[in-house]
Amino acid sequence: MKKIIYILCTISIYATLQAKSWVPVVIDEITIFVPQSVELNNKQRSVADKIISIFENGTTTIQYEYAEVNPGDEEHGITAGRLGFTSATGDMLELLEHHYNVAPLSNYIEELKRLNALYIENNYTLSDDPEGSMNIKYLDGLIEDWKEEGKKPAFQHAQDKYLDEHYYYPALEEAREIGLALPLSALCLYDCAIQHGVEGLKEIIRSVKLSYPHTQKEEVTWIKQFNKNRLEVLKNTSYWKDSLYRVETLNDLLTSEKYFLNITKVVIRSWDDEEFIID
Repeated sequence: MKKIIYILCTISIYATLQAKSWVPVVIDEITIFVPQSVELNNKQRSVADKIISIFENGTTTIQYEYAEVNPGDEEHGITAGRLGFTSATGDMLELLEHHYNVAPLSNYIEELKRLNALYIENNYTLSDDPEGSMNIKYLDGLIEDWKEEGKKPAFQHAQDKYLDEHYYYPALEEAREIGLALPLSALCLYDCAIQHGVEGLKEIIRSVKLSYPHTQKEEVTWIKQFNKNRLEVLKNTSYWKDSLYRVETLNDLLTSEKYFLNITKVVIRSWDDEEFIID
């Protein structure tokens, strides 16, 4: 009995210090709760990336070669790659300048710097000014060059590395700070970071006026509120209004209790119930 009490006290102190989520463990026929940080194994990470690829490009196949000016989203200029790097907001510039400074794509860096300066001058806000950061008239050839480079493993690796450094690992760090333990919760934060940026993710986290969770039930309640707050951001941002399906689909996965990303099929209800097989 003393042994059990000692274990309980030690774990309780550790959990308080680490502020992690709790999972049940049976010791001598007694169930206790111990802290655990969220982690995605290789299969869960693959499922998460395929779901985000559906959200971004309408396919489970990662679209390294994608490059277009999206109708209705011209403010972003050219959108490209697995993450939707854009010529208007600086992330395309950072990828090409620091992760893949290779011709012919490196030939566009100076123009991307100019566009990024305009974006910063506009207080990091997208503009519909044809001469502003959305301007692509000096990026002629970029779309074609990106599509060709996207076939190369080195450029694919550069995009993967950027994703990990700027979105995936920062989102996991935020999840651990909160004390989340479910892979589906991590996916909700990961997808949010990709769409809103890490600072946008942090703002939505701060908007959740609930205590950090200590049980799975509390975690599900917390992440539902997080998704609700994110949905409001999407509804009230002109260029995100058409992407409500991202949060709606994540909520569907929560409702069906796919907490550990044991997912074989995703249905986007607002896309006429289009189905995507996750293999």
